[in-house]
Amino acid sequence: MSRVAKNPVAIPGGVEVTISAAELAIKGPLGTIRQAISPAVTVEREGDMLVCKAREGVANAVAMSGTIRSLV
Repeated sequence: MSRVAKNPVAIPGGVEVTISAAELAIKGPLGTIRQAISPAVTVEREGDMLVCKAREGVANAVAMSGTIRSLV
């Protein structure tokens, strides 16, 4: 697994996170950001953390999981 993707992303108070199959939407006091999620990556919410995981059997999944985590 990517070293970057191993670290979860903390969700601060006052921030809403919506995860769909192909998009991650984050809404906070300064605005909204929408990020497309690669089919090679799954994003899960665990309490007040977001975790990006690579899907098995996909060639570039490890690299993409770190990229998605960095963009969020």
